[in-house]
Amino acid sequence: MDAEKKFSNFQFVFLSIIILIPTALLIFKNQHYFNSHWLDKLQSTAEYYHELLYDIQKDNVHLVNKLKERDPAVLVVHKRTDEIEEFIENLKTDLINESNGINEKTKDLADKHNIEGTQHFLVGEGEKGRAYELETKLNEYSQFLTETSGKEFAPIALDGAHDTEIFHGEGDHSEEDFVTLNFGQCNLVESLAVLTELQLKVVSYEQQYINGEIVKFFLEDNTSEVEEEMEEEVSSEESL
Repeated sequence: MDAEKKFSNFQFVFLSIIILIPTALLIFKNQHYFNSHWLDKLQSTAEYYHELLYDIQKDNVHLVNKLKERDPAVLVVHKRTDEIEEFIENLKTDLINESNGINEKTKDLADKHNIEGTQHFLVGEGEKGRAYELETKLNEYSQFLTETSGKEFAPIALDGAHDTEIFHGEGDHSEEDFVTLNFGQCNLVESLAVLTELQLKVVSYEQQYINGEIVKFFLEDNTSEVEEEMEEEVSSEESL
């Protein structure tokens, strides 16, 4: 029950996340509030959710350690989750370096407004940007969870034709691929926020998988108890 309650709390938090960050991005993209005040707000929000991401990771590790002896597959899933999260975290570091790095005096991003460096690194020319590699890894991860769990996990990286969210600005985006839809014309702070949102989606998928395993074992345990009780009743009747 504690695990189910924790998962319900996580669902509430995660739904809040996937609304707040894209909403902030919508404001910047559509109304062009490219000033330091608004970018600082978005940066602070992304940093807060990065801390939340860390907390969720710890919760997942705790549950994995409880389940690993009964279900070794959770270790495989957790390793795969760690790999893709590390990949995204490295993308963030490389993106910052590509966009003039960190200001040595302020210890903050040197060029929050940088669009050129972001586009060159993440989008690139001829679909050679690093975000295309990310797209592949994200959807391979969801497919891996589908095959491992036997339950359907929808692709994480969606293009404009399949993304039903409303936070991609005005106009028709149905012809845009995942990378252009999420990173096209985004500056450094916006791109970092999107990457953090994708990390949160990854850990939410892992949490869904873990929760499914917990429910499965709970049902199996209850079924075994019922079967034992029935066997005891039959034995009692036969002895009479």
